[in-house]
Amino acid sequence: MILMKRTFLIPLIFTSLAFLAACGPGNEYQRLYDREMASGVRQDSLFLGYYFGMPADSFFTHCFRLNKQGLIKEGMAAASVQYVPEEFNKEVFMYFYPTFDKETREITDMPVMFTHKSWAPWNKQYSPDSLLPKVLDMFTGWYGCEFIEVNHPEKGTVHIAMQGNRRIRAFVRDLQYVQVFISDMSKVTD
Repeated sequence: MILMKRTFLIPLIFTSLAFLAACGPGNEYQRLYDREMASGVRQDSLFLGYYFGMPADSFFTHCFRLNKQGLIKEGMAAASVQYVPEEFNKEVFMYFYPTFDKETREITDMPVMFTHKSWAPWNKQYSPDSLLPKVLDMFTGWYGCEFIEVNHPEKGTVHIAMQGNRRIRAFVRDLQYVQVFISDMSKVTD
């Protein structure tokens, strides 16, 4: 009888542990990804009129138009665009420059960085830790998305939202910047 209880309990324990692991936070992202990719919904809108699938020449033409309107300008690096989102009362710089598919030359990914204009290493109120919640609120307002938290072995806590093919990942990059990647998951494989 004791042997029978043990042989019954051992598989039950392993099954319970497997179930708990499957429900854990590490798989929350996989469930989100699977659900959104299976939905068939396309979300190609980015911001300021940019979109997934936008050809490189259209991107540059659009940048020229927005620059003429005074909405954007050349960023801190040769290959970046600077924008000051109105959600931050002109206190935050947003830098972006897309990744283009090598064959089609269309936007597949939009890396974005945020920093306070008055950032300094000794000024904690302008740290990226204080900026990250505001960035998440801005994207929630733009897209109506909800973020989950995932622990990444290199990046620490990463906030992820996904709607159809559009995935947004946001995290503190370093002492100055909040890094965001907006990716078309039908084209990007990471």
